[in-house]
Amino acid sequence: MLPCYLTDQPAVATYDFLGNLVFPILVIAIANVCLMFRVLSQKRHNRIAWRRQLELTRQLLYIAVLYMVFWFPLTFNGLIMTFAPTSTLQGLQVNYFFFLIYMVPILLPFISLNFLSDFTKTVFKRHPGTVAPLNLHM
Repeated sequence: MLPCYLTDQPAVATYDFLGNLVFPILVIAIANVCLMFRVLSQKRHNRIAWRRQLELTRQLLYIAVLYMVFWFPLTFNGLIMTFAPTSTLQGLQVNYFFFLIYMVPILLPFISLNFLSDFTKTVFKRHPGTVAPLNLHM
Protein backbone atom coordinates (compact mmCIF):
# COMPACT_ATOMS: atom_id res chain seq x y z
CA MET A 1 0.00 0.00 0.00
CA LEU A 2 1.41 3.33 -1.08
CA PRO A 3 1.10 6.67 0.70
CA CYS A 4 -1.69 8.81 -0.76
CA TYR A 5 0.62 11.57 -1.98
CA LEU A 6 2.38 9.13 -4.33
CA THR A 7 -0.80 8.47 -6.29
CA ASP A 8 -2.65 11.78 -5.90
CA GLN A 9 0.15 14.33 -6.22
CA PRO A 10 2.81 13.41 -8.79
CA ALA A 11 4.88 16.56 -8.18
CA VAL A 12 5.25 15.76 -4.48
CA ALA A 13 5.98 12.12 -5.28
CA THR A 14 8.75 13.15 -7.71
CA TYR A 15 10.21 15.57 -5.16
CA ASP A 16 10.10 12.83 -2.51
CA PHE A 17 11.83 10.35 -4.81
CA LEU A 18 14.55 12.77 -5.86
CA GLY A 19 15.14 14.11 -2.35
CA ASN A 20 15.07 10.82 -0.46
CA LEU A 21 16.61 8.38 -2.96
CA VAL A 22 18.50 10.00 -5.81
CA PHE A 23 20.17 12.84 -3.89
CA PRO A 24 21.65 10.67 -1.08
CA ILE A 25 23.03 8.12 -3.56
CA LEU A 26 24.67 10.88 -5.60
CA VAL A 27 26.13 12.53 -2.49
CA ILE A 28 27.58 9.23 -1.28
CA ALA A 29 29.14 8.48 -4.67
CA ILE A 30 30.61 11.97 -5.11
CA ALA A 31 31.90 12.14 -1.51
CA ASN A 32 33.66 8.79 -1.85
CA VAL A 33 35.32 9.75 -5.11
CA CYS A 34 36.47 13.03 -3.54
CA LEU A 35 37.76 11.17 -0.50
CA MET A 36 39.82 8.83 -2.66
CA PHE A 37 41.36 11.73 -4.57
CA ARG A 38 42.16 13.53 -1.32
CA VAL A 39 43.80 10.49 0.27
CA LEU A 40 45.84 9.77 -2.86
CA SER A 41 46.97 13.39 -3.19
CA GLN A 42 48.01 13.51 0.47
CA LYS A 43 49.93 10.27 0.04
CA ARG A 44 52.05 11.91 -2.65
CA HIS A 45 52.92 14.78 -0.35
CA ASN A 46 53.56 12.46 2.64
CA ARG A 47 51.61 14.69 5.01
CA ILE A 48 49.62 11.92 6.67
CA ALA A 49 50.09 8.72 8.56
CA TRP A 50 49.36 6.60 5.51
CA ARG A 51 48.56 3.28 7.17
CA ARG A 52 45.93 4.71 9.53
CA GLN A 53 44.38 6.80 6.77
CA LEU A 54 44.22 3.81 4.45
CA GLU A 55 42.41 1.71 7.06
CA LEU A 56 39.81 4.41 7.71
CA THR A 57 39.32 4.96 3.99
CA ARG A 58 38.83 1.23 3.40
CA GLN A 59 36.22 1.04 6.15
CA LEU A 60 34.28 3.94 4.70
CA LEU A 61 34.49 2.61 1.16
CA TYR A 62 33.29 -0.88 2.09
CA ILE A 63 30.27 0.54 3.89
CA ALA A 64 29.52 2.98 1.06
CA VAL A 65 29.86 0.28 -1.60
CA LEU A 66 27.53 -1.99 0.36
CA TYR A 67 25.00 0.82 0.57
CA MET A 68 25.28 1.72 -3.10
CA VAL A 69 25.18 -1.84 -4.44
CA PHE A 70 21.81 -2.49 -2.85
CA TRP A 71 20.26 0.98 -3.23
CA PHE A 72 21.46 1.79 -6.76
CA PRO A 73 19.14 -0.63 -8.64
CA LEU A 74 16.09 0.78 -6.83
CA THR A 75 17.20 4.34 -7.50
CA PHE A 76 18.16 3.82 -11.13
CA ASN A 77 14.99 1.90 -11.95
CA GLY A 78 12.90 4.52 -10.16
CA LEU A 79 14.59 7.28 -12.11
CA ILE A 80 13.79 5.53 -15.39
CA MET A 81 10.20 4.93 -14.25
CA THR A 82 9.81 8.63 -13.44
CA PHE A 83 10.34 9.56 -17.09
CA ALA A 84 9.18 6.41 -18.92
CA PRO A 85 6.97 4.21 -16.76
CA THR A 86 6.34 0.66 -17.93
CA SER A 87 4.68 -2.28 -16.26
CA THR A 88 7.84 -4.38 -16.55
CA LEU A 89 9.93 -1.83 -14.69
CA GLN A 90 7.22 -1.40 -12.09
CA GLY A 91 7.11 -5.16 -11.58
CA LEU A 92 10.88 -5.26 -11.08
CA GLN A 93 10.67 -2.37 -8.64
CA VAL A 94 7.91 -3.85 -6.52
CA ASN A 95 8.90 -7.52 -6.66
CA TYR A 96 12.69 -7.28 -6.36
CA PHE A 97 14.26 -3.87 -5.83
CA PHE A 98 12.16 -2.87 -2.82
CA PHE A 99 13.44 -5.96 -1.01
CA LEU A 100 17.09 -5.52 -1.99
CA ILE A 101 17.50 -2.59 0.38
CA TYR A 102 16.85 -4.82 3.39
CA MET A 103 20.19 -6.50 2.75
CA VAL A 104 22.10 -3.41 3.90
CA PRO A 105 21.28 -3.70 7.63
CA ILE A 106 21.68 -7.48 7.44
CA LEU A 107 25.21 -7.33 5.97
CA LEU A 108 26.48 -4.19 7.72
CA PRO A 109 27.38 -5.91 11.03
CA PHE A 110 29.52 -8.45 9.17
CA ILE A 111 31.42 -5.73 7.36
CA SER A 112 31.86 -3.77 10.59
CA LEU A 113 33.08 -6.82 12.50
CA ASN A 114 35.64 -7.47 9.81
CA PHE A 115 37.36 -4.17 10.61
CA LEU A 116 37.49 -4.54 14.39
CA SER A 117 41.07 -4.89 15.45
CA ASP A 118 42.02 -8.41 16.44
CA PHE A 119 38.45 -9.69 16.02
CA THR A 120 39.30 -12.31 13.45
CA LYS A 121 42.39 -13.31 15.43
CA THR A 122 40.32 -13.72 18.59
CA VAL A 123 37.46 -15.62 16.99
CA PHE A 124 39.49 -17.87 14.73
CA LYS A 125 42.55 -18.33 16.90
CA ARG A 126 44.15 -21.70 17.01
CA HIS A 127 45.18 -23.26 20.21
CA PRO A 128 48.91 -23.80 20.49
CA GLY A 129 48.54 -27.55 20.55
CA THR A 130 46.55 -30.40 21.86
CA VAL A 131 46.93 -31.70 25.34
CA ALA A 132 47.87 -35.38 25.51
CA PRO A 133 48.91 -37.54 28.43
CA LEU A 134 52.55 -38.25 28.78
CA ASN A 135 53.79 -41.77 28.26
CA LEU A 136 55.77 -42.50 31.34
CA HIS A 137 57.75 -45.69 31.22
CA MET A 138 58.56 -47.00 34.61
